[in-house]
Amino acid sequence: MKLSGLFAKLRKNNKKEYLQFQFCMTLSILLITSYLVMYGSDLVQKTLPNGGDSRKVADMIFVLAAVGCVMFSIYAASLFLRYKSRETGIFLALGAGKSKLARALFTEIGKMMALCSAAGVLLGILLAAIVGILFEKVASSGNNNHFSISVMGVAGGMIYSLILILCVAFMCVRFMKRSNVMDIINEQRKQEPLKKSVSFFYLISGIVMILVGVIIGYFLPIITVKVSGHWLGGWTNLFYILAAVGLYRILVYSIASHRKGKNPQKYYDNMISYGMLKFQGGSVVRNMLVISLLLMGVLLGIFYLPLQGGNGFEDAEDDISYRYPVDVDELSEEDVLSMADKYQISVKDYRETEFIQVLGDGVSREDMDENNNLIEEYKEKYFYYECISAAQFEAVTGIKTEIAEGHYKEIQMGTARENIYNKFGDMTRLYLQNEEDYIPMEFDGLETYHSLVRGVGFDSEARYIINDADYEKLKAGVRDDKIMRQVLFDIEDSDQSYAFCEELYEQFCSRASESMNYIAAYNGYQAKVLGEDYGYNMQGIYDGKRPALEPDWLYRPIVLPLERENAAMRRAIFLLLFVYIAVICLASESIILYTRSQNVALKNSQIFKDLVKLGANKKYLRRLLKSQIGKCFILPTVMGCLLMFIYEILIMWQNDGIMTAGEWGITGVMVMVIAVIGIYQFILYKVSMKNAEGVLDISR
Repeated sequence: MKLSGLFAKLRKNNKKEYLQFQFCMTLSILLITSYLVMYGSDLVQKTLPNGGDSRKVADMIFVLAAVGCVMFSIYAASLFLRYKSRETGIFLALGAGKSKLARALFTEIGKMMALCSAAGVLLGILLAAIVGILFEKVASSGNNNHFSISVMGVAGGMIYSLILILCVAFMCVRFMKRSNVMDIINEQRKQEPLKKSVSFFYLISGIVMILVGVIIGYFLPIITVKVSGHWLGGWTNLFYILAAVGLYRILVYSIASHRKGKNPQKYYDNMISYGMLKFQGGSVVRNMLVISLLLMGVLLGIFYLPLQGGNGFEDAEDDISYRYPVDVDELSEEDVLSMADKYQISVKDYRETEFIQVLGDGVSREDMDENNNLIEEYKEKYFYYECISAAQFEAVTGIKTEIAEGHYKEIQMGTARENIYNKFGDMTRLYLQNEEDYIPMEFDGLETYHSLVRGVGFDSEARYIINDADYEKLKAGVRDDKIMRQVLFDIEDSDQSYAFCEELYEQFCSRASESMNYIAAYNGYQAKVLGEDYGYNMQGIYDGKRPALEPDWLYRPIVLPLERENAAMRRAIFLLLFVYIAVICLASESIILYTRSQNVALKNSQIFKDLVKLGANKKYLRRLLKSQIGKCFILPTVMGCLLMFIYEILIMWQNDGIMTAGEWGITGVMVMVIAVIGIYQFILYKVSMKNAEGVLDISR
């Protein structure tokens, strides 16, 4: 009989090992392919803002998840090759040629990997299609984009399959290069003991390394920039590696350090358990570290969504707010009312006012010098700012404000805060239309009206309230293209309000002139001075037919009903993506934990048999098994969840130096998520224990 026939018989009689290998490989490819197909679909790509932080975070966490999938696939392959080591060694001992065995092994694993790849890619496409179509149906009210199978996503799944095939092939080559028959035969019994005994200092040093890694990697750059304006650069992120090493040392201490202490009887009662853990300590610690990191990936994906907070418009006073130069034929009051009649919508409190664009001075804080120090450069002529008179501001908002000549107030949101880049009161002069003579200005505080704030309200987006007399002086001779008409109004809530807002948005975008077609960071004065060298001379990113796409546009209208629906849609998309990523990480750590648990039972079966001969009962053996398996569950889960929880708290705290009521609410959500993860881990532990007890025949 040929080797292929013998391998087929062995495969038939050892289905469990083959199924475990095939399941892990297929699941890994399925998860990655389904995510890439979903991420590449129009449903996601046409909803997420281009180049936004959410895309970057999704990419970053996905890389972590993909690495996790590769790791558990390699782990599954190593277990399978350990199983194959005994039969391979026996074939060699019986005189089979190594080259023939290698060909037979490569053929067998090659066929399995091809089958797993095909099944994983096809099932991944199917899963993504099912989830995408269901999600599209649920979210149809707020999104015109449809799910489509991404060719690039499918190609990415195939590339991932190829990477796994190459990894397994490399492992097979290493496996077959061994020349000692006994080493191959005993591979399945090979242990990885911790060769060193560690003291209490090892634990302390691990904790210190975590603290130092986080403090230098996270806090030091923030403190340095705030205190000195010096940016340390991305090299500080390398200190997070120090934190990972510290975590590793803590895990090593938990395995390698067991002393009699004040309760020597407890030490003697658990001596066999301690010895077994230390004898396999190398692989145990590696598994614990990987599990901790994967759980941190799970929580990073889940925690990212609530940390994004609101959409920035929840506190706006008016449902609709838009602005445009008065020389552009944009939506007038008659157009709005006609459109409202079409949808039987009631328009309430319609108001119009005007801002004028005035050249002013300011402070540039955009660049770093060659030593990474923040450059603060005062510029006598900096931006065109938008200014409104105190009387007009009161008329349009109902807020009475007293402003003396030569003074001004900034229009800001209630949450506005200074930082090293943005300061209140940078502007100290406003120029008349000849751009030579100016009026000295003095900062007089803030006025809050969200619907009149542009962007973040600083630099080129700043808007000021000035004295009426100063306003008249500055307005003299202003061209129409520098007069901004500001429109504000509310609408009644009805079934047609969303449709009305969609058409309003589309009509506003379609009527926009070429002079309005710039990104939000554009400023007319800088464009005039720098010409082609001005880095913000780019066309605005907006699409009147796709309101769900967050625009980057100088004249972006704020339409609250659309903003709420579209923000909910974007958050739902983020949730979908990050749940995918969390599932990938969770599946990875679950498979590693489960296979590790079964491996503990298989590799230590002889020890358990010997203990039975020495008089150990099943209760003692179950307690011993529990101590071995529980070690891989409890500490990694606690460390992974605790470290990520602390890290997220630090992120919220450092934003403004306080914990707001909303952030305390987010903290409560995080605690509940960690509780759910803990319950899941407990269920997985009970299942793993039950199956491991079955392997050792020590079940109740």
